[in-house]
Amino acid sequence: MGEVENYAINVKSKLFYTRLILNVQETNNT
Repeated sequence: MGEVENYAINVKSKLFYTRLILNVQETNNT
């Protein structure tokens, strides 16, 4: 695995987790 591939995977997982957290927060607000 190259550094670029590793970086892309890290960014994707961070975006995924951020979305999850935002979804949970939205659900808690309603």
